[in-house]
Amino acid sequence: MKYFFLIAILSMSSCSVKYYPLKGHYPETPIIYTSEKSFDKVWDNIIDFFAQKGISIAVIDRTSGLIVSSQSGIIGTTENSKGQLRYKEAFFVLQSSNAMNDNSDFYKKINMTAKWNIRIKKIDSGTSININLTDAERTILLGNGAKQATAALGRTTGVFENLVYNDIK
Repeated sequence: MKYFFLIAILSMSSCSVKYYPLKGHYPETPIIYTSEKSFDKVWDNIIDFFAQKGISIAVIDRTSGLIVSSQSGIIGTTENSKGQLRYKEAFFVLQSSNAMNDNSDFYKKINMTAKWNIRIKKIDSGTSININLTDAERTILLGNGAKQATAALGRTTGVFENLVYNDIK
């Protein structure tokens, strides 16, 4: 009988998911850029960027310089065993877990959602652009066909932020 309880306890503890810290180096958030362009020009460029990429805007307040996207589709990825991104164009890198197989292509490109929070403000040398990825979620399909969105553990890769900056500089 005591062996039954020992086996049961060991079985339950081995079923828990353990997440591993990221090995690679990723930008600290918020990511802040500066541009010599005027506030008005940067504002217009970012609005155009969102429109061209099909990103819906949930909050827009020109007075405070705030633009917040709706929850939008993004591509996430994981790191390989060397701490390198498995998909270099991903916007988000998820922490790997003991439930993931490092050799599986399933974890190379992961469909996710997130919001983009951008704050634009005038500074002496031009304009400051503060870009944050927020509310990153990964949708998991359950056995019964239902979907469950869960908060994603990880960080921005800086790819999206660089796309924005390269479009406005």
